[in-house]
Amino acid sequence: MQGYDLHKISVLIVEPKFFMRKIITEILNEFGITNIQIAESSKEGFSLFTKFSPDLVLSDWSPTLNGIQFVTDIRQSKQSPNPYVPIIVISAHNSINHVFTARDAGMTEFLVKPVRANLLYARIQSVIERHRVFVRSAKFFGPDRRRRRILYNGLEKRTHENMSGSERRLKQHPRRGRERRHGFSGYTPPETRAGGRA
Repeated sequence: MQGYDLHKISVLIVEPKFFMRKIITEILNEFGITNIQIAESSKEGFSLFTKFSPDLVLSDWSPTLNGIQFVTDIRQSKQSPNPYVPIIVISAHNSINHVFTARDAGMTEFLVKPVRANLLYARIQSVIERHRVFVRSAKFFGPDRRRRRILYNGLEKRTHENMSGSERRLKQHPRRGRERRHGFSGYTPPETRAGGRA
């Protein structure tokens, strides 16, 4: 794993199960992240989000927690203080269709359970290194969905094309609407600062 200094990053975990919250918290602590807030429901999570203003959100998506609606609320609600925050969806749903559903809601990265330290770190690393502009349209607001390849650790092990036919055609046209780079607040990409990675 890369040696990024993550101790200044604040994280909001939204997860209904105590055991999973404990595992994720312990993994984040191993990364040096201690500024963590925890919610057991999407409603509690959004309330905390409006007060806590985290640098990163980790949200469950399961039958007992509608992570997709939670992501949509963060991206599109007028009460959202930071619709650009990176969101990693963590779920037992392991089909590529579920990944696309989360992507279309505005998630940044997707992690299939069980959660492992190296896989969670890879998602955080992707948030840091693979900066993506935000795109706003009539039906979508979130990171540009035209990224061709996605990190995926579900049942289908091959790498998938992350574009529909219409999205491929749109690639020839410039982006419209409000756009913004995606990443942690105050974080300088390694390619633009001296010394590179920590």
